[in-house]
Amino acid sequence: MAAWKSWTALRLCATVVVLDMVVCKGFVEDLDESFKENRNDDIWLVDFYAPWCGHCKKLEPIWNEVGLEMKSIGSPVKVGKMDATSYSN
Repeated sequence: MAAWKSWTALRLCATVVVLDMVVCKGFVEDLDESFKENRNDDIWLVDFYAPWCGHCKKLEPIWNEVGLEMKSIGSPVKVGKMDATSYSN
């Protein structure tokens, strides 16, 4: 019985973590090479990151919070991220 409760609690925690990651990331747009042509006159905060960079990895959850906060306050500022190693121009 105790093992079942522990397993249920573990599954619940994992579900909460996954949902938190999905919801927060939903407000940060993954940008590609078409961003320059498609951005219109929108205001953007863009994180240019490298997937191998430790500092970039540490910034990711904070950047997701920025996206969530901008969305929740109704800001016109859009938040995005771009892999700087993939697009050199």
